[in-house]
Amino acid sequence: MSDFWVSRYAMSIVKDEGQYDIIKTLDLEPFLKEEDRYLINISSSKEENHSSGLESGQPKIFVIKSEKEFSYVGYASESMFPRITKGLAASLAKAYMKDRELETKELDLYIFEFMLFADFSKTETRQYYQSIQSELIYLIKAETGTWPILQKQINLWNENQEEAKEIAYEMILILKS
Repeated sequence: MSDFWVSRYAMSIVKDEGQYDIIKTLDLEPFLKEEDRYLINISSSKEENHSSGLESGQPKIFVIKSEKEFSYVGYASESMFPRITKGLAASLAKAYMKDRELETKELDLYIFEFMLFADFSKTETRQYYQSIQSELIYLIKAETGTWPILQKQINLWNENQEEAKEIAYEMILILKS
């Protein structure tokens, strides 16, 4: 039985107005060229308009991927919207839009939410989930032969390593399906 629940969203980087049923649009300031303006459209891949994984304050590990190419694996303990807009969206747009001359790029956003631990400090909670995150990144490297393309760092913690490996393995099975 999983220690988490997963939500999957369609994430689009669009040069102009999107044509999607949007849960949230993040308007990014021009950062690639003076005239370019990018929007990040996030919509539920399910029929219902469900956004709790995006907005909850639960600890979460999120994965952004494009088909079989992994872009980024991150940890967040608050709403996903500030996390996406603080540099990550600009990096995604630069990697997929400018460098590849695309007008739109479709990505998948997986959010694995976990329960809060009442008896853990904020630091202990972060370290626990970052150990799962690092194991997941390692599994991605082992499965694909490459690191996620925007991954700049991995926080390694020795705490709960066996449990972290088990949870990361459950997560990679979901990501591969």
